[in-house]
Amino acid sequence: MQHPIYQFDYRVIANKLFISENLSADSTIAKGTEILSINDVPAAKLIDSLSHYITSDGYNITYKQFLMNGGLFAERYRFLYPKREPLNFKLSSNKGTQQITLNAFQKPGYDSSSVARPPRTAYKLLTADSSIAYLKLQTFFNGANYEGYHGIFADIQKRKLKTLIIDLRGNTGGETGWASSIYSFLIAEPTYFYKLPAEISRQKLLYDNPKIRGWVKMASKSTYPIVTPDASTFKGKIYVLINGGSFSATSLLAANIRNLKNVTFVGEETGGSKNIWTAGTIKNITLPTSKLSLAYGNTPAYFGDITHIDGRGLMPDVSISYTIEDYLGNKDLELDWVLKDIAH
Repeated sequence: MQHPIYQFDYRVIANKLFISENLSADSTIAKGTEILSINDVPAAKLIDSLSHYITSDGYNITYKQFLMNGGLFAERYRFLYPKREPLNFKLSSNKGTQQITLNAFQKPGYDSSSVARPPRTAYKLLTADSSIAYLKLQTFFNGANYEGYHGIFADIQKRKLKTLIIDLRGNTGGETGWASSIYSFLIAEPTYFYKLPAEISRQKLLYDNPKIRGWVKMASKSTYPIVTPDASTFKGKIYVLINGGSFSATSLLAANIRNLKNVTFVGEETGGSKNIWTAGTIKNITLPTSKLSLAYGNTPAYFGDITHIDGRGLMPDVSISYTIEDYLGNKDLELDWVLKDIAH
């Protein structure tokens, strides 16, 4: 039997909780219904409690909300309240408030093979005159056999397009080589994509071990590559769409694009850090007492201009906020804003 919490899909907006999909047997509960409480625990308190069991970069909360809206709200709720006892929901909609009870249920099997994955990259021309290039980068987990982005930027150059929209929303990262490849089409001169922070080599307490110091010295020369401009470099106006799902290698790309001229970021704070991360090669250790596995990155790096806002992501130039009605209506407020800005 499945935990009752899985009978809805959930949408977290700020400190409010909504039903984004009704999977229960009660078809009268509409999408967009607000959940005021579960078992008398207010929704705002639940969101805050569950967020403590979701990792993120620094003090950022947009990545946590992105993950909650991707199914992690139900997962973390089950983790915090594992018993499959009935759940009492207090709901609010245009019909007023109501109480419902959900019991454990038998969930049908799920066949993921029938679900088509979104393409890694989507490129298309917008507006009636096809004067705006739109590039959706879904992931940087492309693999060694991926054809790359040369054909896309060659086409943009051939068409002499002056406006490019790069959509990084929901791209949780991947291989930094593919992220830096995108950067090569946007720069005019060779530059580092990320570098070893000079402060690290001065941290005696952490790096007093000769082997580690040797690694730092070697890494500063070899691990941090310089990106060279591609022949199809784009030189026009760039809009970058970001949200809490822009994480890891994607936030690294966004932080570098921030250094370019004629760029406008639209959306919400990136889920990944603006200033620095420790990632690269991921290693695992087993903790001695709990026997839990701990994964950690071992390549420290900084990128772009270091801001004075520590522990946060890259902030947009234009902040966009959604209502539950916007989500249910499948609106794209970021893209709408960009197209209006271009028109004016």
